[in-house]
Amino acid sequence: MFYQELSKFPEEVLVKDYVFPDTAGIAQGYWHIDFKFFNEEIIKLLDKCSLELSGGEIFKKSPGKFGGMHKDVIWDSATNSWAAWGCAINIDVFKTKSPMYWISTKAKPIFPSNNDKHGLTGIHYRVKDNNNFTNNKEFTVLERLILSKPTLVKTNEVHSVRNLDVKDRWCISMRFKGNPSFEECAERLKEYI
Repeated sequence: MFYQELSKFPEEVLVKDYVFPDTAGIAQGYWHIDFKFFNEEIIKLLDKCSLELSGGEIFKKSPGKFGGMHKDVIWDSATNSWAAWGCAINIDVFKTKSPMYWISTKAKPIFPSNNDKHGLTGIHYRVKDNNNFTNNKEFTVLERLILSKPTLVKTNEVHSVRNLDVKDRWCISMRFKGNPSFEECAERLKEYI
């Protein structure tokens, strides 16, 4: 299982006065959302589920853009290595037609540079920002999902997103302290399924 829809989870997770990043001229990218921009109701709800919000990311993808295949990682200074980031709750703010794919591959991983040690980044495959995995013998699509509600997604598996809509895709991705596994989070969030 690569995802678990959370039908009973609130969709409004940011404070009312949150301002989206100024992305004029930027087709796709992501920006960190500090803890202080999540509303109090969400923080209390997650606390009740024994999940401590560490903050999140907001991803933008313009119409027609296709993200590179990657696994989410963060630098672990204790082990001096890249650690896989297990999962996140993703919310597609404007409900775009943007499939998320999970992919199997034996292609060579491309690790992030030392300059990326400041936060969330990704391990890419064969070449950085490679999105050529359809009709390709090196890659197999394992699962496909269009986010229509808040969804717990595995981010430590190879994945990508394609925006097939005519409007920008903005996706909030909520992350948790301690980097709990997908299975742990699914169990703690079961009343919101």
